[in-house]
Amino acid sequence: NKSFEEMPNLHILEGEARFVIWPRSEDFSSEASAWTPEEMILGPGWVVPRSDPEANLTFTTMKGDFAAFDSWFAGKYGHFSIDHLPTIAYLRTQVPESTKFLLLDKKVT
Repeated sequence: NKSFEEMPNLHILEGEARFVIWPRSEDFSSEASAWTPEEMILGPGWVVPRSDPEANLTFTTMKGDFAAFDSWFAGKYGHFSIDHLPTIAYLRTQVPESTKFLLLDKKVT
């Protein structure tokens, strides 16, 4: 049973927030960026948004409350069932019921 200190950090961005998951081609891990014009999330797994013209990003505007979840172990079934699902279930208890989740769309192997 995890103690409160070991629970995931929650970062709340207000206003026009942007979220990008940057897949890495060399392995199964990824990095993410989340920011507003006034604030940026930095720390393990979080990076400064890239200005790579090759990224060819398309932004979709969504209205409402959203929670984003990313992990270093995308696509690994063991981590999905043992780590990700319990973490997402915990996060669900920390946000309003109307919140929608943004998850990496990656095949679980």
